[in-house]
Amino acid sequence: MARGWLIDTGLDLVRNTAPHSSAAGDFHEAPAFFLGHPAERARLLRTTTLASSVAGVALPSSIPLGKATPSSPSSPPLRGLEFESADPSHLTAGSCLSEPRQHLRLATWNVLAPNYALAKSFPDVDAVWLASKTRKPGLRWVLEALQADVLCLQEVQHPDEWQNLLDELGFEASFAARPSRHDGCAIAWRKGRFRTVDKFVFNFDGAIPESAPQSVQSRFSRCNIGLVVELELASEHRVSLGNSSCSRIVLATTHLYWGKEHEDVRAWQLQLLMEAIRGRLASSPSSHPDRLLAICGDLNLLPGSASHGLLRRGKADFPRALRRVERFLFDSDIAKAAKPLRLLGLDVTIETERQRAERGDGRGTCEGAPPIFARAVAEGRFIVSASRRLLGRSDCPPGAYYLDTRRCEESLAEMCSALSVEIDRDRLFSRCVKCNGHVSEMENTPETLERAMILAASTGQGNPRWYWKAQAGLPLYVCEVCCQVYWFSASKGSASAQAHQQVQSLLRRIDDFSIHSRGGPRDPDAPSGGRCTDAGRRSVDLDAGRCSVDVEVAVEAARDDDPSGDGGAAAFLRDGGGSLELGVELHSAYADLESPGSCEHVTNSKLGFHGLIDYIWLSPTLHAGLRARLRLPRVEELRRRQGAKASNGGEAESGPLPSLVGAEWPSDHWPLAVDLELPG
Repeated sequence: MARGWLIDTGLDLVRNTAPHSSAAGDFHEAPAFFLGHPAERARLLRTTTLASSVAGVALPSSIPLGKATPSSPSSPPLRGLEFESADPSHLTAGSCLSEPRQHLRLATWNVLAPNYALAKSFPDVDAVWLASKTRKPGLRWVLEALQADVLCLQEVQHPDEWQNLLDELGFEASFAARPSRHDGCAIAWRKGRFRTVDKFVFNFDGAIPESAPQSVQSRFSRCNIGLVVELELASEHRVSLGNSSCSRIVLATTHLYWGKEHEDVRAWQLQLLMEAIRGRLASSPSSHPDRLLAICGDLNLLPGSASHGLLRRGKADFPRALRRVERFLFDSDIAKAAKPLRLLGLDVTIETERQRAERGDGRGTCEGAPPIFARAVAEGRFIVSASRRLLGRSDCPPGAYYLDTRRCEESLAEMCSALSVEIDRDRLFSRCVKCNGHVSEMENTPETLERAMILAASTGQGNPRWYWKAQAGLPLYVCEVCCQVYWFSASKGSASAQAHQQVQSLLRRIDDFSIHSRGGPRDPDAPSGGRCTDAGRRSVDLDAGRCSVDVEVAVEAARDDDPSGDGGAAAFLRDGGGSLELGVELHSAYADLESPGSCEHVTNSKLGFHGLIDYIWLSPTLHAGLRARLRLPRVEELRRRQGAKASNGGEAESGPLPSLVGAEWPSDHWPLAVDLELPG
């Protein structure tokens, strides 16, 4: 069966394409969503124009896509893979190039792993278009049409199949799997044009010290990786910049953690990746400051976000949300555990019964985010729960802590130590254990006692015990909210004596954790410490079938640039936030489309979300050679498709955009690609 209309007409746009075989699964079968009527194919072919020769190969500047199916022409197709000229005003200021000697096409694409192509994630897409067998031919078609020299891929599942496919398309490739996941990242390059100088896989989770507080570990451990490959141009393709060798290109691809509530996690991952690259390059004997560098991938950064600013400006600040915590919101299932913290004078509220009912079982059965999340954000509180399912949700706010109720007091002490909760002995017993209101001393006057008796009678207390305590001259304390009355008793069996014992026991445990516990807080002036385990430091490099080189060496080398220990990824974890400085100047190939709040172009669209979250970031020397780039689809194009599919046949001007994956496209992401002139 033919693979598509372009191939049907004899116009083979594939460079170095090997003969077909069955080794790559069903990547060879015809992509029905790229096939149209013969007349339509001929019309599209007439509109196809070829760009000037790049590296001796004719590249298409426009690769139109066919209609969805011959029998359903009502849905207008997306515009094809079109390359547009880069505006010179977007180039690095002050940069210049000599006579170009070589061109390079670099592309990145999230190919949508089969494990994530689920009907529940894409409810607006027919299941047939989500099936791996249906999408594979389309994936192959796009990779052929891109004509890239270097490919960076994310969500690559079944690496053996991908290895066979890329080999047929004339690529060598390096794969890396995410820990405890089925997918990973890959970087592929044209055979014969490059040779591999170095490559390593960085497991972000492995950089979290064992001594980090549990709240930090649970927030930042996200099973993400970075794959870095250093390539050297073959001898006949080498170029030089002055007296410095520029024949080597460092390429990094990653798929950062998603979720708008995890800006700090993404920024930390970016910082860590750059520290690893800088450290690795610094240890290289051929290190040079002008070495070409490109970072590509699904970064899950929205333009204008703090983590996007870290790449664009090289610096970003994040509040220390995981330190000096004083305001808590407890899951109603562990409401009794809030009492000891209230005795310490801390501000601790409880999830209401209605909020608990709306939350459901924590699996996301409620509409939108659980109410406890919104309340925590609105009131600036740190969530404490015994539900790992609740805290493991992607929309969980930054402030969240798992409390082990099997050892409640010990877990509370560990939490106070890990979050650097400030214990002020002057405010002990200053909170009502029933409602969290402030407690103050009650005036022992007839008028005050009379008002208190009236209130007690209205609540059905009758003749309360505290009345006789007041008659005896014992100081009384009253909650300003619920009017609960408290007093201190010298009796060892009294409630106040038991509360004293509980507070003293908790304070001793907190002190023990602060001094001895591995999860205790660090002195902000102390050097960053904590060694990762071997399993954390090493990540599996699938194409080599062995562990990569110990990447902790790369991180330690990068930390040498910051002997004070006041910055960097390690300090960010230690302090639960703070400032990050990337230490590398980078420029986005699509910078003019990345205005904060602007959503005119998209690289990802699934029902309920769309945005520009995929990127190609280039070092200044490489960015100076930016000459063309792949056009990105506009929101209005997806709106037109949505409107054409509507029952009334009109425009759909509101509501969520449709998913990109479907009959016309094999992934929920659009690829990015750039044509670069290498310096000469």
